[in-house]
Parts: sequence; C-alpha cells; structure tokens
Amino acid sequence: MRTAVNIFMKICLALALAAWGGNLAYSQDTKAQEDRKARLEKEIAIIDQQLKANAKESSHALSNLSLIRKKVSSRKELLEESNRKISSFDASINMKEKEIAATQARLDTLSLYNGKLVRSAYKNRNAKIWYMYILASDDLGQAFRRYGYLRDLSKQLNLQAEKYKDAKAQLEKETEELNMLKAEAEVVRAQHAAEVKQLQGEENDSREVVNQLNRDKKKYQKQLSQKRREVEALNREIERIIREAMATEEKSSGKTSASGKKPSQPIDYKLSGAFQNNKGKLPWPADGPVVDHFGQHYHPVYSNVKLPFNNGVSIALQPGTEVKAVYEGVVKQIIVMPGYNKCVLVQHGKYFSFYCKLGTVYVKSGDKVKTSQAIGTVDTIGGDTQLHFQIWEGRNPQNPETWLFAPMGAGKTTFTTAICKALGVKEDAVSSPTFAIINEYRTVSGDSMYHFDFYRITRIEEAMDVGFYDYIDSGRLCIIEWPENIEEILPDETLRVSIAVNQDESRTVSWED
Repeated sequence: MRTAVNIFMKICLALALAAWGGNLAYSQDTKAQEDRKARLEKEIAIIDQQLKANAKESSHALSNLSLIRKKVSSRKELLEESNRKISSFDASINMKEKEIAATQARLDTLSLYNGKLVRSAYKNRNAKIWYMYILASDDLGQAFRRYGYLRDLSKQLNLQAEKYKDAKAQLEKETEELNMLKAEAEVVRAQHAAEVKQLQGEENDSREVVNQLNRDKKKYQKQLSQKRREVEALNREIERIIREAMATEEKSSGKTSASGKKPSQPIDYKLSGAFQNNKGKLPWPADGPVVDHFGQHYHPVYSNVKLPFNNGVSIALQPGTEVKAVYEGVVKQIIVMPGYNKCVLVQHGKYFSFYCKLGTVYVKSGDKVKTSQAIGTVDTIGGDTQLHFQIWEGRNPQNPETWLFAPMGAGKTTFTTAICKALGVKEDAVSSPTFAIINEYRTVSGDSMYHFDFYRITRIEEAMDVGFYDYIDSGRLCIIEWPENIEEILPDETLRVSIAVNQDESRTVSWED
C-alpha cells in the first residue's frame, strides 16, 4: 500500500508544481505572505532588542552596523511584501469592480425585461380576456397551446422576479466585498507608509554609525585587532580538536596522532554518509536571522581592511533561546573561549558541528545526541545575543547555509497547499499543524489525507503517541514537514522533497525516493 501512496505522491508533486505555476519565489497565497511577513517582523524585533542592549556601548559600533544593515535588508523585504500585497489588493479590487459592472448590467437588463412583462401582464390583467383568447381558438390543439402560453407567462413573471431579486442581492454582496477590500487595502497602505518611514530612520542610523566609525578609526581598528585574535584563537582550537579526532584515519595508514597517542575511537563512516546525504536538509540549530555569513568579507566602512575569515554563520537570537543539534552524533568536547564563552563540538563521523557563544550547556563530553536535541542556551556577550555556528568536513570548514534545511517561511506549507489544491481540498482548510502536530483534510473524492508538522517534537515517542504508524499504514497520502526529526521511523518508500531558498529569494524544489 505504501508503494501505491509513493506513486500517488509523485503525481501530486507534479500537479503541485503545475499549480505553483513555476514561480515559487513570490506566491500570492495569503498564508505564505503572512508567514513571510511574520518571519521578517520577528527578525526585526530580535535585531531591535540587541541594538537597544548595545545602545550605551560605543565599542559595538561595527556589530551595530551589521545589525542595522540586516534590519534595513529585512525592512526592505517587508516593504516588498506589502507592495505585493497592495498589488494583489489592487488586482482584486479591479476584478471586483468588473464583476460589479457585469452584475449591474445584468440587473439593468433584467429590470427592463421584467418591466415589459409586468406592463404587458397589467394591460391584460382581466381574466375574461384570457378566457376569450383560449375560447377563440380554431381547434382544441390551438386552445391547449394558448393555455400553455398563458401559464408559462405567469411562471416567467415569477421567475424573472426571482432572478431580479437574486441579481440585486449579488450586487449588494459584491459591493460589500469591494468596500471590505478597499478598507483592507487602506490598512496595508498605511502600514506601508509607516514601514517606509521606519526604513528612512534606520538608513539614517546606518549613516550615523558609519560616521562614528570614520571619526574614531584608530579605536575601532584596535577593537578589530582584538576580534581577529579571538577568531584566530577559536579557529586554532577547533583545528586542534579536529586534528586529534581525525587521527583515527591516520592510524589506518600506520600513523599516530600529532600528540603521539594512538586513537581509541574509530570514525563512524556510516554516520558520515548519513550526514552527507542530508546536505540541504539539516534543521537549523535555532530560529533567527543570519547577521554574519560564511566566508571572507571586507570591513563595511574601511573598505581596504579584510575582516577575519568567517568559518561559520552568526544567528541573532532572543535571550535564553535553546540551541539544538543539527544531527545525531557524539559530543566531542566542550571548551570555553574568549569572546565565544562555551562551545559545544559534536562529531558526526568525519563531519563536525560547532555551537559557540552558549551560556548554559545541557550535555557533557562523550554524550550521544539526537537530531534537534537541545544542547544548551545562547548567551548574551557584550550586548550581542548571537549563536556562532560552524560545520566542518574533516579539516575543511563548510558554508552552513548550504547544509541547513529550508527555514521557516521557505514555502513548505505553501507547497503543501498546492498539493491539496490539486486534490480538490479547499485552500482555506490548509494550515501548518505546528501545535496540533497533525491535520486531516478531505479531497474532492472524499478521501482523507494527513498533514504532519514535527518541528516541535524532541522525541520519537511523541510521533508514536499520535499514532504515526496508523496514519502511514492507512494507505492515505501523508505529507510531513520537518521529517528529519523522525528520520529513523520514516518508511523506505518515503518521497523526500527539498525546498532550497536561493540568494534572490526564489525557490528550488527537488525530490528523491
């Protein structure tokens, strides 16, 4: 039965792609717009919180500039969303006005036709005339035809009266809907104007910080040197730990580690393969905006000054946010580094994930961790509440953003809505079951289908408690968001769909058996 569901899922996938019209970037689906708007507003709120914490600290000018520029970027995306929403409202209003015009024209025609019928009936309202008209027939057949005509005339009068009444009610309904659309559009336009004003203020803040950095160049260059030393110290420590962990590989060729010790724990190459196969599917360690990306960057003000190479990403978070492991593995070591506080290093075979700037740590060296298991909470260091996260393949740092799963707002629920639409499920019935875990929908044929969201679960038992296997074995279509949280109990026939967010905010959809 699962095989049939798998084939059916492929058909639905094709239908969903067709329903999406090839444009995943900016779906006009209301839920997708609202989800995206909520995500951007959350990012801005997190950044605002950190900027307020840094307000009295002049030493955080560079950090503030990065935060402000990220905030400006998010604000511009928010404005693009409101522009799209306004355009959508304008299109809906234009369409509704055309519908009203068509209904009004129909009502006018009905009114004219109905008036003629009523006037004709009024002129011939005397029943004697009707009887005489029937009795004056040449034969019985003509009499029946004349009787039928008079009978139908009465029915037509009643029918036209009902049509006129219905058309008038439809016109009133459409007029009311038009007024509601115009009112909602005005609210969005007012929000848009407020966003523009806020954007102008934030751009002014950015210019002010730039001026501040230019005025005190020597002081900030000194701080930059201190930051470079902290980054280099962290990188050296990470490289040392990885070198010792990878010494097992050297042993296989008859070598010993740099310390002269024989390694005792072999590399789990099966785990390495599983980790590698999940590239682009790993869950985010925490939900927040990326404010510092992987790679080599130049100072935003001192354009000829290279910043320390960033081996990972920095994610702005709310104070106390829990940080989760991106994949199962073993806690290799916990270290404390200047500028980074506590760092947890998790080994996944020949791969490693690093979680730095933690305040509280829930695990200890040697612990086995599961995917999405909380390993600690983020710390606030010098006013900045940011997780620094890295992924390494052996001795080579990787860009974490290419390994992590599509974030909140990437289009998972929009994609599910497209599948449901192709199967005849009402769009307004589809929503992400983040808190309920499972939603049941009815297709146009009356069959059930199930929509799971396992984002919030931390144990496999939670999936079992809702009867996961019962749904899977039912032979019905099951769509699962955040399947990586229940990877070990997914059936072999699962069709895996990945949605990657591109730099231009478009989406790339891929799938595999």
